Amino acid sequence: MRARTIIYRDAPDWALTTVAVADVRTWLTSRGVTTVFFFPGESDASDYLNAKHPRYARRLAAAVNAWLAVTQASDKSVKDAIKKWLREHAAEYELTNDDGNPNETGIEEVAKVANWQPTGGAPKTPGH
Repeated sequence: MRARTIIYRDAPDWALTTVAVADVRTWLTSRGVTTVFFFPGESDASDYLNAKHPRYARRLAAAVNAWLAVTQASDKSVKDAIKKWLREHAAEYELTNDDGNPNETGIEEVAKVANWQPTGGAPKTPGH
């Protein structure tokens, strides 16, 4: 019978070391890493924009996406431009009534949050 021997190394032999992909994903998730690079097919959106997140809030996502989408109000007020965008995307954020038409009360509330120019009126000329 042969005696057991212990082989000691200062560092792992990386050429012989493997890790299961599922284990890496579990470890990354436990540390809050959820980027698309490691989780293809998943959303790379921030948690508050990710519909799969347990604390996802549709109206918050609608406000943030409207704010991102509307960069200029052109001939309308900022709030009106945001409300227009929200009406066009109402179904995505469940901002519709039972009949499928946009819920104007909900759109008004979300537009107030996303509006970066709450005082209203035309944009001020720089330097004035």
